[in-house]
Amino acid sequence: MGISVQRLVHRGSARNLVSDRIGLEDALGTTVPDSGRLVLVRKLTVRGGVADPRNRRDAVQRGWVEAVSDAVHATSSFAGSANCVWFASHREAEAILLAKLLAGESAAAWFWRLAVPDWHGLPAAEWLPRQIAHALSEGDNAALARIAQACVERGGVELFVEAADRALKWSSAGAIAFSGPPASPASSLRDPEPAGAARDVLTATIAGKLLPRVLPPVWHRLVAAMERAATPGQENGRLITAILTERVRRASPALVLHPRLMREVGQALFEAAMGRLALPPVNAGEEGVVSAPAFAADLERPARRSDGLAGPGPLRQGAAAPHEAALVQAKARPRSRFPDAESGDIEPPSEMRSSHAGLWLVVPSLIRLGFREWMMEQTDLLAGNPGQQLIRAIALRHRVPSTDPALAMLDPELDGAIDSSWTETWRRALDRWLRHKTRRRIHDLVARPGVIVEGDERIDIRFPLASADLGLRRLALDRDPGWTDWLGLSIRYHFEGGAVQ
Repeated sequence: MGISVQRLVHRGSARNLVSDRIGLEDALGTTVPDSGRLVLVRKLTVRGGVADPRNRRDAVQRGWVEAVSDAVHATSSFAGSANCVWFASHREAEAILLAKLLAGESAAAWFWRLAVPDWHGLPAAEWLPRQIAHALSEGDNAALARIAQACVERGGVELFVEAADRALKWSSAGAIAFSGPPASPASSLRDPEPAGAARDVLTATIAGKLLPRVLPPVWHRLVAAMERAATPGQENGRLITAILTERVRRASPALVLHPRLMREVGQALFEAAMGRLALPPVNAGEEGVVSAPAFAADLERPARRSDGLAGPGPLRQGAAAPHEAALVQAKARPRSRFPDAESGDIEPPSEMRSSHAGLWLVVPSLIRLGFREWMMEQTDLLAGNPGQQLIRAIALRHRVPSTDPALAMLDPELDGAIDSSWTETWRRALDRWLRHKTRRRIHDLVARPGVIVEGDERIDIRFPLASADLGLRRLALDRDPGWTDWLGLSIRYHFEGGAVQ
């Protein structure tokens, strides 16, 4: 956490100025809580002598509590008059500011220049090229995709094209760094993807499945406008391909396990948008070949092995799970990773009480069982977001209500598309492994209340301190997974005092 003080008013003896300033800086760094948010305070009053180490922490803590007592999110109508305004992150501050500028709204409130210091009060037409040029120089495809998304949602396609044209002219060819996702050690050591004609078929198949989500009609217009605006020597094609590749990753994060394939899918979507490539039609009932987990054959044995694995038999293609009807009928909260152009309203993140927040505690156990490594071999599943499929299948099997906030970060388009043939095998294997290793069932984890805070590709789950489970703690199965690439989320657990009401 970083603390920046723009203006400090010291009311006291001049001879104590230096010592008080040092004491205040020390107290701010050790007392102000780190919530992961961007918090902006207009005025913080510290009463008492901060030079005395025995008093400074308490004095700053009291001043901080008083300063943030009326804290509101920046989208609140009261933000302009509030003493404290917060954002979920610096990224959210930039996104909201860009949305306001694109909508022609004023951003004259006191906190905007503090939240986005490189804005300098510029209009959208002047700020956009600078943002795009910065993202290009950093090779930040995610930032490029966010900027393009904001423009598309608010009818600013032509504005984005003009800004990209200016940014590309500013950037020399050697200075443009179109980066892909960082290759993980596991994916860089081997390449299990097919080669030649089989690889082309796989790329086209995945692109065809993702086409409706990644390239809705309004994005077709953006791609065409970028291509028309291209001038000799410019990198418009590579720029839009980088943006589409990032949208592919957002649609199915598991593709990041094969970075080269993901980039090829993005290129195929660009070619399809330009009418230079015909993608195969997607058959709703079509199933690829899915192999069983490496330990599946051993799980048929009723006797417990030394590694604690005991569970169901191998995968059977087409086998229906007992809860298949629930998988088809369940509906999630209306949330989309790619909102429509007409519904681009930004909702501030909120703290939501969930009766099934423990659903996300299954992630460390899945990592321990090798789910990520198994997915790397299942190229036929990569377009279907298999990680989130499994989490949703577990939620449905254990009757998590569709309105529970624990499901808020899951892709709602997975409803009715969950493949029960492999998700049920993994669910049962996980349940038996947990029972043997920790004497807990999946149900015991899922049915734990907590508070969920959503962010952009981040979810924080706060549990009461009393719910900390020694059976899980002993094997580090309640340790933060952190950034989990195959889910496209950063997952953080917090065990705090007090019960969740």
